[in-house]
Amino acid sequence: MNVEGLRHQYRPEKISTLFVGESAPAGGTFFYAENSQMYRYMREVFGNPPDFLSHFMSKGCFLDDLVLTPVNHRSDAERGAAHRASIPSLADRIAEYSPLAIVAVLKKIGPAVEEAIFRASSSAQYYVVAFPGNGQQGRFRREMATIVPKLPLNPQSRAHVPTNVSSTSKLSPTGRRMELREVLASHGITSPDDVRVVGKSVRGKLRKRILGHSHYERWTFIDGSPEHDELLQILANVLKNK
Repeated sequence: MNVEGLRHQYRPEKISTLFVGESAPAGGTFFYAENSQMYRYMREVFGNPPDFLSHFMSKGCFLDDLVLTPVNHRSDAERGAAHRASIPSLADRIAEYSPLAIVAVLKKIGPAVEEAIFRASSSAQYYVVAFPGNGQQGRFRREMATIVPKLPLNPQSRAHVPTNVSSTSKLSPTGRRMELREVLASHGITSPDDVRVVGKSVRGKLRKRILGHSHYERWTFIDGSPEHDELLQILANVLKNK
């Protein structure tokens, strides 16, 4: 089976949400072959639509893998080494795709995917969910039920046609995307002490929902989103207490 050829038949013209798995399974199953656990449970959380792969693509969703050769049959140490070695490749692909949101589908790959996002200088919202296997199916359902309503799902995305022109748009379907440091500056919060106060509050209240770069000043917010509204409340409290 030509895994990458099959995968790219379903690449959207504009990838709004990039899902990242560990690798294609060693046993020969594959998400885009419609015969893997990932396929079964991802289809379920999207409502079991007919022709799911076309539906998934139409929403601007694309599943890529951190490691482009199967590693799920290897030892934990070998898998970890493969994760680290694959960071530059994934960073290049993230830079090419320019997604608005990224979802890592396996807790163990979370740090490697986050490092790739950082290296790609991506401002995508970042989430990590459990892989739907080994008894984690219920956890996957619960975490995805929370995340899916927040994803920037394109209603009209078409199949990708290769081109040398890359998108530079910073707009989302619901509003402008701004890094935390931009939001702070627009409200006159620039002193290191005030930035630290806001950063501490953001970490405590929004970390599990933002899950972006390790550097909190680079976390991004979509104007009008619940997270953005909560951030504005945090800023209001800081300004009131100055």
